[in-house]
Amino acid sequence: MTISNAELNRRKRVCQMCPDFQTRDNGIRTWCGRDCHGEDGKHCEVWAQFQWSKRILGPEDPCKYWENPLMQNSAILLPYVGEFGWMIQEHVRWAHAYQAASKRIWCQAGQECLFPSATAFFTDWSNPIPEDRRCWSTDWYDRGARDRFYDQLRPRLQLLFPNEEIITPQYGCRWHMSDAAEFKFRPQVRGVLPAVDVAIGPRMREFDAGRNWPHWQAFAKLLRASGIVVGVVGAPATSSSVEADVRAWQHPDGIDAGCIDVLSHCKLYVGVDSGVSHLAALVDAPTLLIERDNPDDGAGVMARANFSFFSKLSAWRSLDEVYGATVRCLRVVRSRAFGDDLAVYVLAYQDRPFLARCLDSLYARIDEDSSLKVAPHLIATDVAASTIDPYRSRLTVDELPENLGIPGSYEAVVPKVPEARYVMTAEDDVEFVRPLHLYCDVLAASREVGAASGQHSPEHAVFGKTRCAGATWLLKWAERGQCLVFRAADLESLRPFPRPPQMVDFDWWVCRDAPLNFQARHRHIAVLPGGVKHLAPLQRDSVTPVKHGDLREYTDDEIAEAGRA
Repeated sequence: MTISNAELNRRKRVCQMCPDFQTRDNGIRTWCGRDCHGEDGKHCEVWAQFQWSKRILGPEDPCKYWENPLMQNSAILLPYVGEFGWMIQEHVRWAHAYQAASKRIWCQAGQECLFPSATAFFTDWSNPIPEDRRCWSTDWYDRGARDRFYDQLRPRLQLLFPNEEIITPQYGCRWHMSDAAEFKFRPQVRGVLPAVDVAIGPRMREFDAGRNWPHWQAFAKLLRASGIVVGVVGAPATSSSVEADVRAWQHPDGIDAGCIDVLSHCKLYVGVDSGVSHLAALVDAPTLLIERDNPDDGAGVMARANFSFFSKLSAWRSLDEVYGATVRCLRVVRSRAFGDDLAVYVLAYQDRPFLARCLDSLYARIDEDSSLKVAPHLIATDVAASTIDPYRSRLTVDELPENLGIPGSYEAVVPKVPEARYVMTAEDDVEFVRPLHLYCDVLAASREVGAASGQHSPEHAVFGKTRCAGATWLLKWAERGQCLVFRAADLESLRPFPRPPQMVDFDWWVCRDAPLNFQARHRHIAVLPGGVKHLAPLQRDSVTPVKHGDLREYTDDEIAEAGRA
């Protein structure tokens, strides 16, 4: 039996929770020895207890945390001695997902709020790794000191607690990557500190000073002069000394509780690639990240883990540029509300004869549902003015002087900081048939869905179905790009879109080719059969389930039969 790479990776992640999981002396992971990831179909008991099928059944049957009888025991989870950011990315989620009847967790004093599922804590210990050598993914990380620490600690604990399992943290368990939705939780702290408009993380490193942004003091002063309430998150020893209205270390329960308190109630967080920024992603704080080129892909990690608004500046920017971006982002997320629910971008080119039918059907769908705030836009290339003029009063028109291709046109027009919660990209050869709110509803219901499509193309395989908002949705790993709806933050994570001379299909960029494509993030496409009609199928094109030119709406049985054919 041949299994896919995605399935192989899932089995490997499950093995990391197995009691027989082993780690070699050099830190390279091996598996539990029960052929969990083998091609013979055998699975260990841990794998058998984990229901991966639940991950694709949608919001009506959500995935559950570990339900494993092998883990209904008493366990002591040894301390994580790596960098704070990596602890937030992987260890707190791993510790939260690990089930035991009694779970004692080692952590630093003040970090108890990060482990809400623990039954007891050990905090009387000191980290044996110097702070400048704790980033385990780097060459200067001291694996020898880490392994000696665990080797000395484990036998002592086994003598003191003979009936409890001693569990060593698993370094490299990237639960924040493809499993972000499944292992999501929110740390709970007392709301003590006042709410702020903008929380800033002015991280100032001593051992990697090239990653520091040098304008934090002036930035905070400029924000406060504009009447914006500013809070500082992070430790005072590693943060730039800036003017602020609220400081996280003023929280009576410690710095980490203070950071969570401020981040949970701010309208926007602005920071660099740091541990505090990963903490902001954990609590879903709307985020503007100032990122230097980083081979560890810190921005991608945060975008996957943050289920709120996320935007980034992809290189060091000037004070004025960051301030301007902050004001724009703050306008978008102020009071956690967007100006519109759905922004629709229809792409028209070469004066094709379908535009009138496309826009008329779009307006019909908008008019039939007044509760959905829709902002229609038209991106036009080589389209006659007489064709566009009848519609100018109801939409925003962006006319491009040259053909930039489909992804290049979206890159040129769609704003980097979108002012709508959801964004639809569509070509002018579709007719909108079913209500627009259905696409927003399925995206709101399941984080496993990366995009919603109104077009079913049988050449792309269906791996499941789900019900949402009274409609049946087909689940796929890829779909044609004639009509796609995204969360604004997910669309932003796919950018920048390629522009000429790099000509790439928009649908494959979304599903397969972008650095943060949906397949790499284990997000699928939810397809609404009959959501739109494709008005210009080619004779050899399979975007409609029956012969060319037949545009009637098909039943689920007809669609399924066409897919099998």
